[in-house]
Amino acid sequence: MKKNIVFCLCIAVIAMFSACNKTPDGVYNPSKKIQKIYTVDNGTQTLKEVWNWNGDLLMSIDDVSNYDHAMEIYTTTFSYDKSNRLIAIDDFGVHGECIYDGNKIEKIIFTSEGVEMGRYEFEHKGNKISQIKIKFDDGWDDIDWDKAGMIKSLRYLFPEICPAAESAVRKCSKESKGDEVVMNLNWSGNNVKTIDVSYSGFLGTVTEKVEITYDNKINPTCGLLAQLSTDAVSNLYLNKNNPLTIITNVNGSLPFDNQTYTYEYEDNYPVKVTRVDVENPGTAYETTETTTTIYEY
Repeated sequence: MKKNIVFCLCIAVIAMFSACNKTPDGVYNPSKKIQKIYTVDNGTQTLKEVWNWNGDLLMSIDDVSNYDHAMEIYTTTFSYDKSNRLIAIDDFGVHGECIYDGNKIEKIIFTSEGVEMGRYEFEHKGNKISQIKIKFDDGWDDIDWDKAGMIKSLRYLFPEICPAAESAVRKCSKESKGDEVVMNLNWSGNNVKTIDVSYSGFLGTVTEKVEITYDNKINPTCGLLAQLSTDAVSNLYLNKNNPLTIITNVNGSLPFDNQTYTYEYEDNYPVKVTRVDVENPGTAYETTETTTTIYEY
């Protein structure tokens, strides 16, 4: 059932480590490869994802959903060209086609049943992405699963951006067409320190600032899809470390969302992450959600 799709399992454990565990020819080759991902709820560990590899290439991810005690599997598949460069992401009827300008990604166009539903457009400074525009053909609807699939794809390319993007898209005006979410990435070394987000809401333009802090441990999925070959595509998302906090304020000072991450590591690889997500902190509408995820290599 479509309502079982997980929008974004934005665990945000994906980042960057050193030379990204690459072989001399630039191909991503981590010493450990994720095989399965589990969630833990009330002490019960449940399988959520199975990662399927062909050598060093991630070919697909099976998303395991248990709804009404019935197991269903939704598969995201990845396609590559002869240079091992990602060219397409397919997720439950949503097709994302990657278009490059030389060795830099220019846009990803999303279609559903042959009809364009939206796109990501990228600007660069040097070989780092400085801006992402998310454009969609009409307003977001709570049950518009095609757009949910479009946002979900961000998880595989820009995981730390995913929560802010999903939040902004949900809050865009639902009546208008041609809306866009603009995300400016501000770097500090090889980590994105802040993300400035703007979009059209019901009462005009809304701005958000996302501030991120990091640990200093190894990321097992660094360069997972976007950096399979330095000859094929420039670096996309160069976060060197795993996020410790992601704090979002709206219109300059209004607290909206505070996320805190704690990790357990083996050989400097994260094997368990606990995220505490506090929405509307310090207000009468404050809610807290705790998510625990386990990685199996």
